[in-house]
Amino acid sequence: MKVIYYPQKILSKLIKKGVITVGVFDSLHRGHQYLIKKTTEVASLIRGESVVITFWPHPQNEPLVMSLKHRLILLERQNVDFCIIFRFNRSLANLSAEKFIELLSKKFNLKYLIVGENFRFGKGAQADIFFLKELSLKYGFKLKIIPTVKFKDSFISTTIIRRLILKGKLNELFSLLARPYSILGRVIRGRKIATDLGFPTANLSINNEIIPPYGVYIVRIRFENKIFKGLCYIGNRPTFKKTKDTKPTSIEIHIFNFKKNIYDRYLEVEFIKKLRPQKRFFSTKELIRQINKDIEKAKNFFKTSHLNKTQYI
Repeated sequence: MKVIYYPQKILSKLIKKGVITVGVFDSLHRGHQYLIKKTTEVASLIRGESVVITFWPHPQNEPLVMSLKHRLILLERQNVDFCIIFRFNRSLANLSAEKFIELLSKKFNLKYLIVGENFRFGKGAQADIFFLKELSLKYGFKLKIIPTVKFKDSFISTTIIRRLILKGKLNELFSLLARPYSILGRVIRGRKIATDLGFPTANLSINNEIIPPYGVYIVRIRFENKIFKGLCYIGNRPTFKKTKDTKPTSIEIHIFNFKKNIYDRYLEVEFIKKLRPQKRFFSTKELIRQINKDIEKAKNFFKTSHLNKTQYI
């Protein structure tokens, strides 16, 4: 997937027959995935280029589920040819609906536009799919309207996804995302508390990623196109004394059978199952016993789980 920050390049020379879908695609849930799947299918049929146009920051200034970097990683797994990132600024916000379509037509050689039935666009999001149909005739492109995807009679939305993450509803998230919920973080240096206990961890720094509630989770870790198994701890380390360097919330990943130096590298952590809530221990020996139990439970889980062989986007 080629990523372009508009207006970085002259796109008409890169994209000959643009099959385009437009949206924020924060969370990249089932509905987003279906829209993008249809875009890649049509592009293949007409021998064109599949193009996802997304925005940064959020046009409605809503809190994001995931960082832009994470969004791009997930989009690439959807086999998209181009992802065009529009910086959402005052100039773009004031662009009329027709001017926006004119821009897509001229700069992206728009041949097919694929959007959801609730798609709104233009200044103040005033234009809808009925006006879009008129513009498709004027500018000579084909329009495909995709019905809103439902799951168990409910519409899927990023708002619902955000709520489920904060509640730690991993099974419900899996159903709506068609994959385990994940976060992307950069590995930073920590206080080496876990290493001293005999369980080295990767401490993560995250940006614009929503984390589940405090606790210990069975996780899968994506790194360098490989999938590893492990545990993730999210919490404020109640067992240990606070120092001036103590962060309000720690995210620590213990990767099974892994010894690489990965400082400053990015890990994608998929949350599979919550083992237990955060707990304060009265001695390090008690904590070590519990960590060993957690590791044993996680390894036993993976022995019988279908996730051993399954990859998702």
